[in-house]
Amino acid sequence: MNSILSDYSITFLHIPKTGGVWVCSAMKDAGIKFKAVGHEHGTHDRMVVESLTKGGILPLRPILKIGRWRNKNQSPPKEKSFCFVRHPLRLYESIWKYQMDRCWRPTGKEACPHYWHPFSALNELGSSDFNEFVWNVMRKRPGFVNEIYYSVAKSSVTWIGKTERLVDDLIFILNSFKVKFSEDKIRNKPKINESSKPKDPIVWDPDLRKLITKLELPSLMQFGYLTPEEADQLGVPYPGFRHPGLINPSR
Repeated sequence: MNSILSDYSITFLHIPKTGGVWVCSAMKDAGIKFKAVGHEHGTHDRMVVESLTKGGILPLRPILKIGRWRNKNQSPPKEKSFCFVRHPLRLYESIWKYQMDRCWRPTGKEACPHYWHPFSALNELGSSDFNEFVWNVMRKRPGFVNEIYYSVAKSSVTWIGKTERLVDDLIFILNSFKVKFSEDKIRNKPKINESSKPKDPIVWDPDLRKLITKLELPSLMQFGYLTPEEADQLGVPYPGFRHPGLINPSR
C-alpha cells in the first residue's frame, strides 16, 4: 500500500509485486509509524493530485504556495519518497505466478478510477502457459513494465531500491532519512506474501525473451539491470543512464 511515514513526512510508493507488503510489515515490526494514503498502488501523479485536492477541489493554500515558488523563482521543497523495482523480466514471472494462484480473476477495472489497479490492463490476457501470457501482454501493452515503473519512479523520487536486495536497501533508505527504527527487526523479518512456485520452472522462449528485453530496455537501463552482454547485443551504451535515486547503481 502507498504509505506516509507519519513522523517524517516520507512517502512510500508501492509498485505491485516488488516486495511492498513485506516493506510495510517490516517497518511496522521495526517500530515505524505510518498510515495508508490514497489508492493502494496509486501512481506518483495520482498521489500528487490526491494530496492537493480535498473533495475534488484544489485548496487555496497549495495554490498560494505554488504562486510564491513561481514568483520568487524558487523550486518547491524536495519531496522525500521511495519505492522498489525488480528486474523487468522477473516482474512478468511474478505477475504470472500471482495470477495463476488467483485463477486469473480480474484485477480491478482499467477505466474505473475507484477500482483501477496497475494490472487491470492485463485482465483477460491470462494463460496457463507463461510464454503465451507474455505474448498476450506484448500484443496489447508492449513495454508494460516500463509503463508501470515510469508511472511511479519519477526522477523526483528520492530513492529507488531493488527487490533483489530488499533488506539492505530498505535499511539504507531509512537511515538516509534519519528514521529511528530497529534494524534487527528488519533483518530478521521473514519473507511474506510470496506466490506459489509453479510445478515446472518458468522457461522463456528465447525469441520472446529477446523481444521483451528490447521493449523493456528503458527500465533495464535506468534501474541498473542491463548486462554488458545485452548492451553489446543491442548496440546501446553500458552501463547507460541510471535513475538519480538508484541505490548502489554499480550493482
